[in-house]
Amino acid sequence: MTPQQLQTIESSLGVLLPEAYKKVMASYPWPAFQGSTEASLWDDPDAIIEQTTAQRAGFGGTPSWPTQFVVIGDEDDACPYALDCATGRIIQTDHGNMRLAALADYASIVELLSELRPIYDEARKRWWKVW
Repeated sequence: MTPQQLQTIESSLGVLLPEAYKKVMASYPWPAFQGSTEASLWDDPDAIIEQTTAQRAGFGGTPSWPTQFVVIGDEDDACPYALDCATGRIIQTDHGNMRLAALADYASIVELLSELRPIYDEARKRWWKVW
């Protein structure tokens, strides 16, 4: 993502994205993480803004999200990752419902990436076996 795209997210959603998230996303996607649909961080500001706005409005009948949270991706299971812009913490929500126990909880984007890497690697191995 470009600095302008990150700024668009911030201004559209009224948040300040954590510096660690911005630094990571400035170099995303990485070749080692491309090609997986099983776990993904989104690099499309329009999708991030649209889905965050929907979650804040109670998407799918779930409780509205607090304004400091931003959707940053999912695992193709409708259980989005929510970035807490106030703390840098990331939770994987249960179908977007923040009142339910988090499916996963990460202290930072770096911790989330360390968890996602094996998922991407495994998906790539399965993909190459098909070919």
